[in-house]
Amino acid sequence: MCLIFPTDGDMAAINALDKAASSFFSHYDLAMVEWFVKMVEKRRTKHDSRK
Repeated sequence: MCLIFPTDGDMAAINALDKAASSFFSHYDLAMVEWFVKMVEKRRTKHDSRK
């Protein structure tokens, strides 16, 4: 088994990706749910899901 540990440079690069905000949304937030539904509907019309 080979273990690879991140270097200080790796950790700095990872930390630079941090947006300081959650990537999750509340399923109780009506505006977010409506946005999500519209996004899914838009993608369905643009993509052939049978492929």
